[in-house]
Amino acid sequence: MTTTKSRQSFKNEKDPSPKVSTKITTKRVTCLHFSNMTETCHFNVGGRKYEVSRSLLKLHPDTMLARISSELWQKDPDSEIFIDRNGDRFQYCLDYLRDGHVALPATVPKKALLQDLQYYGVEDVEEESIDDGLERGLSLTKMMSLVDAESDKILAKERKEVEEHSKKMNEYSRKRDC
Repeated sequence: MTTTKSRQSFKNEKDPSPKVSTKITTKRVTCLHFSNMTETCHFNVGGRKYEVSRSLLKLHPDTMLARISSELWQKDPDSEIFIDRNGDRFQYCLDYLRDGHVALPATVPKKALLQDLQYYGVEDVEEESIDDGLERGLSLTKMMSLVDAESDKILAKERKEVEEHSKKMNEYSRKRDC
């Protein structure tokens, strides 16, 4: 059974649990009802399958992910929860929830991850805690330009040596022919 609900219905739903900030902390908070639930829940995000520990979701009770995996929303704890979002970026959202920071590869824009975190209801996201690799990318670009410059120097030196060798061979050839 696949569970799907609109994002608006999550916002409008009255949650019986007390409100707790979803700011990333190491403090354990248990507000949603997970008593008869399995230890993990299954998400299908954009076609990619994820198994997520409920203990992680308990740490962030005001997120959409915690709500849709709670007993209030998920009647069958073994059912897969479908979310129509980018499945490749979801892993970085989970990393952010686990660690409070994430290092993105150059292929994942920081802005897209911030939009996903907002969609999932993660509040108080500290943008500085998301490393988008731009500094690493600039360093790599600088390093590549240095390598290119050094390669140009080596090629120029080799061309000069080839030209000198060619001149010597031509001179030798002319002397021999005389």
